[in-house]
Amino acid sequence: DEAWGLIAGRPDESGNLAYGLLATATGREDNFNLKGKLRDPLVASFNEALKAAQAGNATAFNAEYDKIRGRLNTIFYLGALRYAKQLEGDSGAADRMVHAAEGGSFYLAIRSQVAAASAGAAQTVQSAYTRSPNEAFPASATAQVYAALNEVPVLQALAIPADLVVRSAP
Repeated sequence: DEAWGLIAGRPDESGNLAYGLLATATGREDNFNLKGKLRDPLVASFNEALKAAQAGNATAFNAEYDKIRGRLNTIFYLGALRYAKQLEGDSGAADRMVHAAEGGSFYLAIRSQVAAASAGAAQTVQSAYTRSPNEAFPASATAQVYAALNEVPVLQALAIPADLVVRSAP
């Protein structure tokens, strides 16, 4: 129940789940042309995990837990990728400061897992998101973030589903 509350968030006045991680998942689907590949499977895995828990089936629960973990990590992985591209397009320091904070925040949610898989990848992404907002964010920095977060050990550590791996910005 608590995990569901965290990802679903408070419903808006129309009853839509517009304030939690599910809404963010929908946004990342839209950003990367992944319609229906993240949010709906995440909801389905939560439902299956609940059924498995109620039935006392630890094996099925653990399998769904692994899927949930991978899809939750995917939300943050995609967020970190998205804001690298946003930074690249920013023309001013104020915009870069906002997008670096947003991308850096998404990255912080997965940083320890990235670092455990690849210290170099973790340093690359950390450096990108802590650049001075007074400096332009070149396409090469975006490419470095994408390459770092798409290292095989990183993808494996985050359990990113293969159909949700994004190698280049849309």
